[in-house]
Amino acid sequence: HTTCDLYPYLRSMNEMRSLLPPWHYSDGIPAFVARLSDPAYRAQLKEEMTSPETDYDNFYRNAGGWDGVFVAVAPETKAAVGKSISEYAAEIGKDPFETYFDILVENNTAVQGVYSTMRAEDMIQIAQRPYCVIGTDGCSPSWEGHGHPRASAAFPQAIQYFVKDKKVFTLEEMIHKMTGLTAQRLLVPNKGLIRDGYDADLVVLDFDNLKINSTYTDPHRKTDGIDYVIVNGETVYHDLEFTGNYSGRVIRFGK
Repeated sequence: HTTCDLYPYLRSMNEMRSLLPPWHYSDGIPAFVARLSDPAYRAQLKEEMTSPETDYDNFYRNAGGWDGVFVAVAPETKAAVGKSISEYAAEIGKDPFETYFDILVENNTAVQGVYSTMRAEDMIQIAQRPYCVIGTDGCSPSWEGHGHPRASAAFPQAIQYFVKDKKVFTLEEMIHKMTGLTAQRLLVPNKGLIRDGYDADLVVLDFDNLKINSTYTDPHRKTDGIDYVIVNGETVYHDLEFTGNYSGRVIRFGK
């Protein structure tokens, strides 16, 4: 069966060096950073990034230029965090490309960016496909780590956006896309439904008072209105706190 998933955000996230053609890292990060001291090399990079003829997944062009590229994590350039490259460049009085290259050098390329690469109309149309489920595409090394808010808030965000704001789904329809339909598509038995014999995986939420607090620069702020999370019959989250229970288990696919 045809299937797909999406996360309910209009901005993607990746390392900011992904704005550049990947072949520039063939000699490793230290060599690349050293080359960035050469103005001629920077001019070459700018030409490749702005040219539609350069064959790579060009996040710079996909985001519509520097207005659509935001700095999410930059340990050595904290003044840029939460701002677009255009905003920060104007603030310090530099060319946006030079600003971007400087940020890469200052942080040894360990910079995370957020990119305005999606359209609301497309996201809504894709979500409405009967085979589409909600996913997170999220990963974080820890709850205190940096990342995209999709890692901790994708599912409440889907309820907020598709049900409460856009009103394109009922609450029941949206929950099914997060639970029963996902289990069905992944062929996972005993999951996704409240039914005798199924694992007791439950979320108790306050629909009227659901409030997303996570942001692109502070991605792990907890969502208001999530009262209980129960996994395999044990409460793992209550009153905005983890209980210390680890009742989940790895679900393995195939042999």
